[in-house]
Amino acid sequence: METPSNQIVNNSNNNNPNPNIPHYTLNDRIMNIYNSIPLFVFFIICITLFFYIIDLIIFSISFYISNIVLYTIFSFHIWRLITTVFMTTSILNILFAMISWVKNASSLENSMGTIKYMLIFFMNSILIQIIYCLILLIGYLISRNKNILTLNLTNGKVENSGLWPIIMAELTLLCMSNPESNIRLFFFPCEIKAKFYPFILFFIFLLLNFFEIDFGVLSGIIYGLLYHFFFRNSLQIPDKLVQKIEKSFIGNFLGNFKKFIPCKNNINVGIENIINTLKDVKNNKKFFPFKGEGIKVGGSYGTKERENDRIKQNNSPVN
Repeated sequence: METPSNQIVNNSNNNNPNPNIPHYTLNDRIMNIYNSIPLFVFFIICITLFFYIIDLIIFSISFYISNIVLYTIFSFHIWRLITTVFMTTSILNILFAMISWVKNASSLENSMGTIKYMLIFFMNSILIQIIYCLILLIGYLISRNKNILTLNLTNGKVENSGLWPIIMAELTLLCMSNPESNIRLFFFPCEIKAKFYPFILFFIFLLLNFFEIDFGVLSGIIYGLLYHFFFRNSLQIPDKLVQKIEKSFIGNFLGNFKKFIPCKNNINVGIENIINTLKDVKNNKKFFPFKGEGIKVGGSYGTKERENDRIKQNNSPVN
């Protein structure tokens, strides 16, 4: 028996004035979404869901891969700086993180290539976690309260933000790129300046967490600000390094996957590149001024055409 929604779809197809327009089923839409996600973003989704499910079965997995400062620094568990981004201990956090991150991340990977985006992703994630460790370490040195080093560990249960720190870092960079623009605050009928948006969002998270600070999210915002004001020119991944990795065993292995995107050289679309291009044109001795007559754009006659019309009128017989 067909559901009412299916009956509506079928009736609309039968009465479709243009049957040449293809009808997309739910399965088609799911496949389109799947095909639009590049390799590394798809890997992040799979590994995040994998660790979440494993954590439900093996309760201690989050304890060993999350960034718990007491073990990361004092026990020298350096791998936690890398693996913590994969561990999200709340399914709601995973859903909202995927909604907020997948589309923009897919666009970035499509524009710069799989390996380059992968390197940038891990570089940003590790630096954010280092900032997180430094914040808690400074708090510990000031207060001498050892519990600060295990803030995300309560009664043996880990609360880890996963992708949210890097999402907040990318959001901060996006807002600071055009700080005076207006952004609507969720579904509220008001707009705020982009430069205030990350801080208001952090305050909303603070309210939802009953005024418990999420230092992972805070570290993401701090990293975004530091990158925007200080490290924009120094923290770059050169294309030569990416291309060298693509030619290595790792690049050859990843290149076998259909979703892999090779490195794309930088395209001159930025303001700085346009300015540099204009300087090159100005300094190039091979450019000469155009000496032709030209054509006036807009549908009206040029000077030569008007002169020809005047001569014809003077030579025409008078009635």
